Amino acid sequence: MDEVSCISNSLDAKLGQFGRQSSKGREGIDENMMESSGMLNPHLDSSMQEPQQEEQEVGVKDGKDRTVGQSGMSLANSSTAEYMPEPLNALPCGTAAELGLDSKVREDLVLELQNALAEKLNQLSETETKLKDALDEVSMLGREMETSRKLLDESQMNCAHLENCLHEAREEAQSHRCAAERRASEYSALRASAVKMRSLFERLRNCVYAPGGMAGFADSLRALAQSLANSISDSEDDGSAEFRKCIRVLAEKVGFLSRHREELHEKYTNIEAVTEQLKKELEEKNELVKTLYTKHQLEKQASKEKISFSRLQVHEIAAFVLNSSGHYEAITRNCSNYYLSAESVALFTDHLPSQPSYIVGQIVHIERQTVKPPLSSSTRPDRGRADPAEQLTSNTMNSGSSLNPYGLPTGCEYFVVTVAMLPDTAIHSPPPS
Repeated sequence: MDEVSCISNSLDAKLGQFGRQSSKGREGIDENMMESSGMLNPHLDSSMQEPQQEEQEVGVKDGKDRTVGQSGMSLANSSTAEYMPEPLNALPCGTAAELGLDSKVREDLVLELQNALAEKLNQLSETETKLKDALDEVSMLGREMETSRKLLDESQMNCAHLENCLHEAREEAQSHRCAAERRASEYSALRASAVKMRSLFERLRNCVYAPGGMAGFADSLRALAQSLANSISDSEDDGSAEFRKCIRVLAEKVGFLSRHREELHEKYTNIEAVTEQLKKELEEKNELVKTLYTKHQLEKQASKEKISFSRLQVHEIAAFVLNSSGHYEAITRNCSNYYLSAESVALFTDHLPSQPSYIVGQIVHIERQTVKPPLSSSTRPDRGRADPAEQLTSNTMNSGSSLNPYGLPTGCEYFVVTVAMLPDTAIHSPPPS
């Protein structure tokens, strides 16, 4: 736009000089000026219209460029309008001769002006090209600036987000730092408490492993409880206080158990002595009981094995001997006619080769019977006249009869006794003849 201003200034200067030189012969050159102005106006109008269109295209993007273009166009129009020739009828008649004399000079001046105008038009084209390039560059820079502005907005948003994240991270780090400091303080307190508890447990271990047995353990534990009670401080934690309390209670219980153990030991010693005495007495009593029991068993066995010789009763022991008639008759003092039953005889004699001389057994049953008269006395031989051998044979044959199996007189009362074998009773058979 500076070049356009320079062109306008040079044109004004030359046209002013030309006006002063041709002030006397203005009427003669009206036609030439009309032609030159006709030549200049199209060129100037076309050259001014192109920047105006370009300025309208880029007017939305840059107001300053639009203002410069408008000022250049107005300058060119004013210059052109200033040097427009007046109508021929406006020139005075006296100046025609003067214009004819200076026609050659005017032609040279017009040619020079045309050359200068062509040169300036070329410069103006170059300037327009540069201006177009500058406008393109400005448009590109505007787009880049828009892109950069968007990037800047996005960067600002990212920066704001990062600031928020940084603030949150700072707050989180602060909270973590506070938590870490709190945990560190808690760890320090726990470590101090653990060290103190370890020392207390070490003292307790020394008490446990102290020599002297139960009494030494009770004394050392009591001394530890007394020492812990004397070392109470205001900065003591709950764990130490609870441990001290437990040690005190433990010392009391161990002391009580120790005293109770001594009492029990003394009682045990006394009870052991009494137990030994009672054991000896019990052994003596056992020996006495065994002796008395043996004596009682012997007496009982003797009473059981005592043979009854009076009136026989059930469960008594009776002895039967083989009489001359071949029957086993009980041995009694005042009672007679007690005979052993055939079943009992068979029980005692079945496993022997011969009849035993006597049988001893326990009475289980006594049957009382009476001798009945015979059915016919004529068929029987006289008892007194009969041969003893025949009489024994007859009694043996009639032993199974219920009338008179034992050869007793009629009406005589007798008893059939059933006995059982006694344990470990030896059955004696008669010696061989």
